[in-house]
Amino acid sequence: VIFGSRHKKLSTYPKRQLLQKIPVNNDDYLTGKKAGAHLAERGFRHFAYCGVADVGWSRKRLAGFLDGCGSAGSVPVFERSLEWWEQLD
Repeated sequence: VIFGSRHKKLSTYPKRQLLQKIPVNNDDYLTGKKAGAHLAERGFRHFAYCGVADVGWSRKRLAGFLDGCGSAGSVPVFERSLEWWEQLD
């Protein structure tokens, strides 16, 4: 979990206020694209993708990852259900 504030130090917020559920949105395609580009820019050339089967955000991250690393079509994909991933805890 990452917290940030533009206006005052986080230590001035009550802890319970920081830990409340706050809706956060992100661009899943861009998340994947930045991850793929980050690895490619550092010289990595062999990639694989681990994701969640049958969910839109994972598909978007995969599409972005493929675009970011420049390996469209040649990346092994490992996908399992969300329940499968949760049981790893």
